[in-house]
Amino acid sequence: MLPPQDRAGKQGVESRDLTQRSDRWSLSAETSQGTPLAVTLIPQPPPDAPLPVRLLKACGGFGKPSIWIVDLEGTPRVWKTWACRPSWERRTLGRRLAQHEGKVIKALSGLEGFPTLLGHPHPWTIEMTLLDAEPVPEIKHGEALSPLYFERLWEALEAMHARGINHGDLRRKNLLRAPGDPHTPRLVDFTQSLYFPPPQSFPKSWILNEAIRIDRVTFLKLKRWYAGPESLTQIEIGEALCIPWHLRVGRFLRQSLYRPVRRALQKKAPR
Repeated sequence: MLPPQDRAGKQGVESRDLTQRSDRWSLSAETSQGTPLAVTLIPQPPPDAPLPVRLLKACGGFGKPSIWIVDLEGTPRVWKTWACRPSWERRTLGRRLAQHEGKVIKALSGLEGFPTLLGHPHPWTIEMTLLDAEPVPEIKHGEALSPLYFERLWEALEAMHARGINHGDLRRKNLLRAPGDPHTPRLVDFTQSLYFPPPQSFPKSWILNEAIRIDRVTFLKLKRWYAGPESLTQIEIGEALCIPWHLRVGRFLRQSLYRPVRRALQKKAPR
């Protein structure tokens, strides 16, 4: 089971109590070191929802959801919700992202290593199964991933691609592994995925193929970083060096436009 994280993502969060205020609920929590965590409000859970409701990831910056583990009838499940965002953001961007990711997760139904969609408790909330998985460690911890892990990871990605879906955000925080089996991957976070149900016609087929190229390049970058440069074949080295032009443009726009705008919005957001 994934460890809970606070805003810094490095300290455990211990739930204290869940109390109802009008039509909303508030979670009082503190970190494992005793530091208070800002109270986060969420829309009212189902009336029969027993405690506890545990915070997994606190609400981040602009467009970032909070993630909760909700124990319903003894079965823990995950709620990914934009309810913590301002009203205008929750009802526009949050609603759109939740509905899109829910559609992607539903399309991945039946594939191993992915969560299963259970529904939408609110228009801006996704309810899904809790994967039996653990985070991939940071490289500084000295735990490299095996080539077998990446072989299986690419098989999972190819199964996604065959259903008309790319991941779009391959990085360490979205990679998990089965507990007790470091060679079995799990994948989460499909907010940035594209989904074009097959069969695709032009231009959707071209857009999807280009998005899959980005998955391939970022996959090889992760493989080189975690399994070592010697894990790449000569063909894979050539693929990794052929960075698509739109990926270069996207990285430039992210650095020069998206991040400055996000920082400006965060400064203006009420505390």
